[in-house]
Amino acid sequence: MKIRNGFVSNSSSSSFVVGFEKVPATVEELMGMMFDENRDSVSLGYYEDGDYHTYEIAERVFIDMQGQERVDREYFEKVISEGWFEGYPETDYSKTTPSEKFRRKYEEEHDGQSIYDDEKAKKEWQAMLQKEWDIENAKIDEAAKVYADKYWPELSDLICYHFTYGDEDGPFYATLEHGNIFEKLLHVQISHH
Repeated sequence: MKIRNGFVSNSSSSSFVVGFEKVPATVEELMGMMFDENRDSVSLGYYEDGDYHTYEIAERVFIDMQGQERVDREYFEKVISEGWFEGYPETDYSKTTPSEKFRRKYEEEHDGQSIYDDEKAKKEWQAMLQKEWDIENAKIDEAAKVYADKYWPELSDLICYHFTYGDEDGPFYATLEHGNIFEKLLHVQISHH
């Protein structure tokens, strides 16, 4: 079974946690795990030079596996919480936060002077921001645990590795990110905006 989070975006990068039944000893062995025997290239279609040989792709993944610590449950949650995932807590950006109200009020009362010009006010404002971020991060961490509870049980019996590929690094890495190169392996994809 393949795990897909169902999110499609033109994000700058994606993280993949991929489960292997055994650690491949060679690029050729990894290529066999990743691709059908009759598949010799992966194509995106929306890049002119988007066709890459499966050996070239397997070689990049093989290199990226070398010296890497295997993913455990704790690391899996960390990877999840650093990106967008199914169940990611929504933020209502239409609401003005207490820190934003404080900043606006300060600048109104001080004839448009920036809060950065007043060290005491800036520290108070930054403390408010930090508290808001801490609350938001706690929500994300809790949602990441729920997501991990859903997907880790199947991955936990496998040898898992973490990969990050992004289309901002060019067409080859766009293929690694968007080309569904791990379709034959149990994996989770986490998108980074």
